Amino acid sequence: MKSSNVMFTNGGIDPWRTMSIQSTTDINPQALNRPSTTVVPPCNVLPPGDEVYGVVYPGQGHGSDMSRQLGNATGSADVGLELFGNALDVWLPCFEAKDVPK
Repeated sequence: MKSSNVMFTNGGIDPWRTMSIQSTTDINPQALNRPSTTVVPPCNVLPPGDEVYGVVYPGQGHGSDMSRQLGNATGSADVGLELFGNALDVWLPCFEAKDVPK
């Protein structure tokens, strides 16, 4: 799968990551080992090469990117929110309101 204007997140120890675009051969021998990047691709442009825009949170499980608990060692929610905010700034202008014929 290659897509523009999409951000992916996974926990490093999330069992669902096995089948994710961010899977690696150490957990799934058939994975493509696509590197994650935090560089926001331009609007409607695919990330370069085999890169995937997003983050894998080391040592985190399923849904840990939604956690804002005090003492969260990875600060995973803040990392994900910052990445999404950066992407939104770049991608939102692509979706300008257009007049719809009546």
